[in-house]
Amino acid sequence: MKHILRDNALEAWAMAIKYRNYILAGKATLQYRKQFVSSLHNAVELFVKQLMLDNNDHRVCRVKNIKDPEGHPLVDFFDADDLNYFFEHIPDDEMRQFYSVEYNQIRELTKELFKEYYGEHQKDKNIVDQALLLLGRLRNDEAHFYIGKIGFLVDIEFEKLHNFMIVFGRILHYYSLLPYWGEEFGEFVRYKLKNKELKSFSYKKAVVQSEFYQKLKGLINGHAVPEHGDTTYDYAECIYWQFDDKEIDFGDLWTCIEMAVQYDLLEYDEIVEEYDEPEMGAGANRYRTIYLK
Repeated sequence: MKHILRDNALEAWAMAIKYRNYILAGKATLQYRKQFVSSLHNAVELFVKQLMLDNNDHRVCRVKNIKDPEGHPLVDFFDADDLNYFFEHIPDDEMRQFYSVEYNQIRELTKELFKEYYGEHQKDKNIVDQALLLLGRLRNDEAHFYIGKIGFLVDIEFEKLHNFMIVFGRILHYYSLLPYWGEEFGEFVRYKLKNKELKSFSYKKAVVQSEFYQKLKGLINGHAVPEHGDTTYDYAECIYWQFDDKEIDFGDLWTCIEMAVQYDLLEYDEIVEEYDEPEMGAGANRYRTIYLK
């Protein structure tokens, strides 16, 4: 059987894992949190729809605007005994009449679709139910309404979605929705999940404990850099050009400084060096001695 949605679902799943790993490594910018939520939401939708196609579950789609007097393609859809094959070979003009099941319906359908798995793993049902509800709300806010830079996907919400991914990974294996079985290998390594559940996740703690933060702390603490603006980008730019170690990626540096400022981990002393030169006149050079806590 060809799983027609699997490639798309796997890409979304890989992206969710990628951004989850960024956040675990202390890179909890709004951009990465948005990408994490969007990718995970997309992966869940696609994998559940793939399971419905594999089960020949016709609730996966509805048909609108049927103009054919004999009811095609609706009749063909309900007559199909292999929905993967049906949608792989349907003409484009007919495909436009199909609308796939929406997320809120998917959330309810999982109670039935995952029934066999829940029979063997009863405690996981509550984890999935809560996470899918949370994921739907976050995705709606992120895509269609207001989100705050600080308040979107707070620590405990990330913890819930992280732990949900571990459970969902087991569900994907249970229903053979992944292209491999057991330990990830070769090209499938990017789908590898750290299977340790989080108990009390903290963005601030993740930043402080990150390898990059500790390296940067050793490089910059006590060093004076020219004062140049008050944004996190300005701080990062001044720091970047003061050091010869260009192995540090500027994007990673900027992200780290942004996180340090957000969680009150960066402080500095101002240094003013006044001068009065015959050729230049009077003025002052301003510096900051930066410290990471």
